[in-house]
Amino acid sequence: MPRNVRHPPLASCSLWVYNRDDVALLQRSGDGKLMPLF
Repeated sequence: MPRNVRHPPLASCSLWVYNRDDVALLQRSGDGKLMPLF
């Protein structure tokens, strides 16, 4: 998926796999949950 495409439509967010920098950003945010960053 292109880097400029941040996330899929809301309907498929639950199926989204965080396999890029998003994971590291979410882990550093400290809330302990994988939530989309819109």
